[in-house]
Parts: sequence; C-alpha cells; structure tokens
Amino acid sequence: MKLRNKINISFLTIFVIALSIVGVVVNIYTTSLVRSKIVGYIDLSNKIKAYQIRTYIQNQLRESITLSSSLSLSDYLDTSLDTEQHSLAKHGLDILLNNFIKINQQVSEAFLINSMGIVVASTDETRIGLDRSNDKYFTEAKTNTFFKDVYYSSQTERESYVISSPVRNKNGDFDGVLAFRFNLDGLYQIVKGERKLEKSEDSFLVNKDKYFISKPLFLGEDAILKQKAETENVANCYKQEEIDITTKTGYEGLYNLYGSRILDVIDYRNVNVVATHAYIPETGWCLISKIDRVDVMSFHSTLLFIFLTVFLVTGVIFTAIVFVISNRLTNPIFDIITGTNKIKNGEYGYKINIKTNDEFRELGDAFNKMSETTKAYADTIEERVREQTNNIEEKVNEVEVQKAAILNILDDVENARQEVSLEKNKLEAILYSIGDGVFVVDENLNIILINEVAMKMTGYKDEELIGIKYYEKLKFIFEETGKINNNFIDDAIKTKTIQEMAKHTVLLTKDGTRIPVADSTAPIFNESGKVIGCVVVFRDVTLAREIDNAKTEFVSLASHQLRTPLTPIRLFSEMLLNEEVGKLNIQQKEYVDSISQSSKRMISLVNDLLNVSRLELGRLKIDPVSTNIEDFLQDIIKELSPTCQTKGCELVFNKPEEKLPDISIDRTLMRQVIQNLLTNAIRYSSIEKGSLITISVVKKDNNYIFSVQDNGIGIPADAQTHIFEKFYRAENAIKAEGEGSGLGLYIIKMIVEAAGGRLWFQSPPDSKNTGTVFHVSIPIFGMAKKEGDKGMIQENSLTNITKV
Repeated sequence: MKLRNKINISFLTIFVIALSIVGVVVNIYTTSLVRSKIVGYIDLSNKIKAYQIRTYIQNQLRESITLSSSLSLSDYLDTSLDTEQHSLAKHGLDILLNNFIKINQQVSEAFLINSMGIVVASTDETRIGLDRSNDKYFTEAKTNTFFKDVYYSSQTERESYVISSPVRNKNGDFDGVLAFRFNLDGLYQIVKGERKLEKSEDSFLVNKDKYFISKPLFLGEDAILKQKAETENVANCYKQEEIDITTKTGYEGLYNLYGSRILDVIDYRNVNVVATHAYIPETGWCLISKIDRVDVMSFHSTLLFIFLTVFLVTGVIFTAIVFVISNRLTNPIFDIITGTNKIKNGEYGYKINIKTNDEFRELGDAFNKMSETTKAYADTIEERVREQTNNIEEKVNEVEVQKAAILNILDDVENARQEVSLEKNKLEAILYSIGDGVFVVDENLNIILINEVAMKMTGYKDEELIGIKYYEKLKFIFEETGKINNNFIDDAIKTKTIQEMAKHTVLLTKDGTRIPVADSTAPIFNESGKVIGCVVVFRDVTLAREIDNAKTEFVSLASHQLRTPLTPIRLFSEMLLNEEVGKLNIQQKEYVDSISQSSKRMISLVNDLLNVSRLELGRLKIDPVSTNIEDFLQDIIKELSPTCQTKGCELVFNKPEEKLPDISIDRTLMRQVIQNLLTNAIRYSSIEKGSLITISVVKKDNNYIFSVQDNGIGIPADAQTHIFEKFYRAENAIKAEGEGSGLGLYIIKMIVEAAGGRLWFQSPPDSKNTGTVFHVSIPIFGMAKKEGDKGMIQENSLTNITKV
C-alpha cells in the first residue's frame, strides 16, 4: 500500500475513533452532569424547606407553651366574675392576646377555654361562651400541648390548624386551655419557595391521610383537603422505618442510611417525574418536591446535539485537509529516499532537486549540504583521527593532575562533614528533649529531623519518615471538612514568618486515629537570610478541646435556661410601662423601667452567650445570597443614624469610585459584623474632635475590604493583643462605657473567619483619642457557604428560643 494511502487511512481512522470516544464521553458526562445538578438541587431544596417548616412549627409550639405558662391566665380563670380583680385580669388578658396576634400575623384567633370547656376569652368576641368541651384541642390539651391538623375553619372560611396548651395554677392543677388558630399563609410561603428550574418544578404538603394540604402546581387550591396524593414517594415517606429515623436523627441520619432519596416515579398526573420527600415529625406531614423527567433531560439532548454537529463539520474539513497534506508530504519523501540510497552505495556528493517552497525544500538543501560535507569528511577522516589521538593523550595528563587536587578537596570535605555531624547530634538531642511533637523539613519539604514525641503521636518510626515529603505520611486535615491543611507550613516558607496552625486541625496517624492538634511553624534561615526549611511544632489538644467544649455546652445550657423567664418579664414590664393594666406613679414607673432595661441587657448578654456557643460548637449556618452591597450598607447606616445623632457624631459612607458588582454574603451575619463595628465606633467616639465615623468598601486583589474608621478613644498598646479575646474589654473602654460583655469583637471575628474572611484593625498604640480603623476582608467570590442547623440570634430577640 502506498504511503499516501496509509496516511489518509490512518488519519481518518484516528478521527473516527476519537469522534466515537468523544461522543460516548460527552453523552455519559452530560447525562450524569445534568441529572446530578438537578437531583442535587431538588434534594437540597426539599431538605431546606423541611427544616424551615419544622422550625416554623416548633416556634409556634414554644410560643404557645410559653404564653400558657403565664400565671396571669390562671389568675383570670380562678377569680370570681363579679370582682374588680377579675375585670382587671380580663383587661390585661385581652391586651396580651391582642398584642400577640399583632406580633404574630399568622395567628387568626387566640382564645382561652376554662376547665369546663367554655370559651371565656377570645380575640373574636363572638366566640366567647361557646362550648368546646368535645373538641380535641380541648380534650387532648389537658395533659400536653396538642397540634390539631389542617382543617377547613368555618370561622375564617379557609384552611387552618390549632395549637393548644394546658393552663395550670400555682399548684400545677389543670385550670383550662389556651389555644391559637393559625392560618397557612406563612407555611404556604415556605413551601412555595423560589422556583429556579423548569416550569414543572413543584413542592407541596400532604397530611397523614395523604390529602393535599397545600396547593399543588397543576391542581390548584381546589385539591386542598379534597384530593389524595397516591404516589410512590408519598408511600415511602410514611413508612414507619423512615418516620422513626427522621424523628430520632433528622434527615442526615436518613441520608446516611439510604443515601439520596431521589426517586423516578409517577406523580399525581400520571407523568414521569424525579421526586424526593421529607417527613415532618412535629405534624405528621410529608413535604414532596419534584420536576418532570422530560425537563431534566431536555438540556442534555440540546447539549449533545451541539457537540455532535460540531464534530461532524470538523470531520469533513479534517478529511479534505488530510488528502492535501498527504500528497504534499509523500513526493519529497520519495526524492530523499532515493538520495539516501545513493549515498549509502558510496556516491558521496549526490544531490536531489526539490522544488516546493516549504520545509521540504529546506530539507532538500540540507540533504545536499550533508552530501557535500560527507564527501569532505571522507577525504579528511584519517587526519582528524590523528589529531583526536593527540588530544586524548593530553587530556589524560590533565586528569591525573585534577585527581590529586580532588583528593585534597575530599579531605577538607570529610573534616567539614564531621563538624556538621556533631552539630546535627546536638540538634537531635535538643529536639528529643522537647515535650511537644517536632519535625524539621528542608526547602523541598523533605523531613530531615523528627523527635520521639512526634513519632509516638504519629505511629511512624524515623526510618519511615526521614528523607520523604512530610505530606506523604503526616496528614494534617481540617476536622470539619477532612481536607488537607498544609497552609501553615507552606505560608511559613513563602512569607518567612511564623505561622499558627488553623483551629480545629487534626493529625491523621498511621493507624487512622484522628488527634486534635495545635501550635505553630517557624522558618529556618541560612547565613544569607534565605529560607532553607522550617520547624513544625505541634501538641495533642484533645483534653483541652474536651474542657473547652464542656465549658461551651455549660454556657449554652445556662444561657438557654435564662431566656425562658425573660420573655414574660420583658412583656409584662412593657405592658406596665405603657399603663395597659393601670396607671403608675412616677416612682413605680422608674422601678418598672429599671426592670425593663435590666431585662433587655440580660437578653442581650444571653443572646451573645448563645451565639458564642453556636460558633464554638461549629453549628453556625452560613447561607450567602447575592446582595447589592451599597444598598446593604445604606440600610445599616439609616438604621444607626438616630443613635449616632444622639451621641453627637456624624456617620459617612465613602462610596467606591466604581460601582461594585453584587457580592454573595449571608445578610444576617454580615449585618451583625458591620453593626457591631459601627456601634462600637459610635459608643467610643470622641465628641470634642467632631466624632466623624466613616465606612468604606474597596476591591483589593481577590478580596472586598470593608473599613470602619472613627476618631474615638483608640486601643492602648497593652490591649491590642487581647482585643479579640472572649470577655476582654480594655481599661479605657470600661471607663468610657461601663456596660458591655466583651463578646462583640470575639463573635464577629469568629463569624468572619468561619465565612472564609479576615478581621483586623489599625490603632496607634502610643497616643490617646487617635481613633481606630477596623477592616473586614471577604473573598471576591463571597462568603463561604456552610451547612449548619443554627443561625445567629438577633439583639433582644424573644422568638426562636431553641437549644444551641
């Protein structure tokens, strides 16, 4: 077969094989990619909505229990109808119930039932006197809080559900029932959520009888409580095994046992869908999320068609190019082969004639020159051999001289080696006497020394470690994610500075044991100042971590227990101050106001302690969303402006010269960070200097940097290394403002670092009233998303009272 035919066939064969492989890979990859992305979104969206619904119902249950525990309800039920005390109690009760409905817009009615089952108080006065002794929300609530499932309420002419709790007197005896009728607007809003996929994306709720209790996308409101959802994933949702696991361990426990719960099923329209479900233990409901299968695969088909079209067009062009190139390649090659055979047969000086104006012509010219050169070399080869022989003899003599010099140098090297060995022995003796684990790496990250403590901790012997890259055996990983944590070693070599090991770092030992460790890394310099390695020092902090976690759990539990009695204290003190239950004299108002202010400070402190516990236990959820940063900062400034004016200072926003794009941040957490820095700036401002406070944001390298600058009291030199410590307050801050927990900066520093950012400050240490600038850096891609089960508790919040 001719060469040109082989070239054509080879290139076409390669192209066909490549096209086939690429087609298969593209088909598999796009199928997997599209399905995994959509399936992941549906699963995550359903789980988030389920958590939101559970939190929503749990808050309502807690609020019902808290208000039913108020002794004022029992006092009202126990007083005689014709007494002035009963009248005052009724007035106070009406205010309490009506205020609660104003605060909680999802409550359509609040009513109190006495021990005989008669409605004695209600926000709807037409209901007073009705007999509810046979209703489940009365009979079932005599012992415990009762949740009555969704039903059609003739009073509100819409679907509702009822939460009722027993009212007990001071002796713990049953006095009656406090009940709240809730509308479903807030619940529907959670279920509806944001639809980010195709038009067929749908989420809805069904009750234990499998009836729709929220509007399905393709059936509308007429299906609520009238039509059942008899589908496979609804049946799976109500399997007893799934109910037990969800109730005990939540959705993560169910995921660990079964993996993804995404199913390919038939929905209520007899259409193939991709669906998932989540059981709601508090109500017995089931949340279903699904999308039509045809919508899942539509993007895949389009993408595959585009790829195949591109490759077919490319194939046609490729074939034409191959035929042209093969013809141009083969003709000059045949000429070169002929010339080579001539020279091989002894015809030195033979020339070929290639007329193409490309590299083949250059190759022909080079061949002709080679032929001429070969002929010349053949004529002079003997003379050159004689010359080379003389040169070799001269080189042999030079080598003998150099050999003697090298022997002298080797003697000097041996002496130097002995001195180095002695210094190494001294260094090893020092390392072995240190109580912490220590190892030394060179500039190529190879381990050159390791002490006995480090070997015991890691489980390796020195012969297993010396001379290898440290990361091949010594695995330092982040406790939460399991990812390798080598930054503190790499940064020590790159920056030539001591680096601290990141918090929550663990050492993975030879047998797979995880040991929490902490400490630092220091670079090693030679005489010229060049970094030639680094020393890594680490210690086992298991016991310290256990002690710290125990303290955090204790603070969390104590703080949680403090919150429950603060709710009625603050509520009733505000009622007294507003004279909603009677007039107060001046002295009484002062006392009640003192109680109210003290309760607010107590709530603020408890909130700070709970937030610290959530951060330290790693349970904080970070949920970033795209945010217009200028509008975000303007809202905070507008909120704090009245406080700033009262203090006699001016708050200024230095807008960036170029409009910044939207930044992905957790608005609640970032608001707490900025508000804390601005509040501190206002609190510690120096009035005699004009009290100018500025906030700015700039883009620098791969970060957005937020800065808050004031001309206040500043941070003394002795306080600057402690300013971010828990419960720490500088002496000048205590003198300027007596109140304060010393937790604010500690909390926001943990928030910023948990989100992948950094918090630092600048304050001249040797002068007073020169002000401070705090900086917060957020990566350009935004705050890092973090899964967690708790958010931050807001200032003076009385709702969302959940255990940390």
